[in-house]
Amino acid sequence: MIQLNTGVVLLGGRGVRLYPLTVAVNKHLLPAYDRSLAQVAIEFLVKSGIKNIIAVINRADKSKYQKLLNDGSQFSCHIDYVIQAAPLGTAHAIKICEEKLKNRETFVTLWGDNIFEYANRESIFSPLNGYLARIHITRVDDPANYGVVEIKNGKILNIEEKPQRPKDKFICTGFMIFNREVLKRIE
Repeated sequence: MIQLNTGVVLLGGRGVRLYPLTVAVNKHLLPAYDRSLAQVAIEFLVKSGIKNIIAVINRADKSKYQKLLNDGSQFSCHIDYVIQAAPLGTAHAIKICEEKLKNRETFVTLWGDNIFEYANRESIFSPLNGYLARIHITRVDDPANYGVVEIKNGKILNIEEKPQRPKDKFICTGFMIFNREVLKRIE
């Protein structure tokens, strides 16, 4: 099993597909039963053994996140905040965390608007075996509203966000593990 104690949770998106609910409230602050989606994401990471969390947020909601999540102590973790000026995608969000990830060999990235069940830690955090990433995917009937994964010979070649004509039915679930070397490949 890989040594993994840092997670990047993406909480900066606008949630345009959820309008009008998200006109006044960030989608990650919307409730998922008795807590927000952001809290559910943090709790998943903590249950998975992740104790250092970098929350990528937008400037407009900074005070709301800091009030809700604080420093993470109520979740038994530490939360740092990084501001993403505009929702420019997963790669950009990871890249702006580079300084905070400088001493981390491997880290988890999680989209904060997806709900994940806790799974066997050994199965989801197994070694990368020389690869730069492990991207968890699933198959859906209608992939046009998701990041569609292009796979060849068992390797992910591309992820196309919300394509009009999807090439496949496999999508990214929003749960990814990266080796820090991936930061050098993001422009």
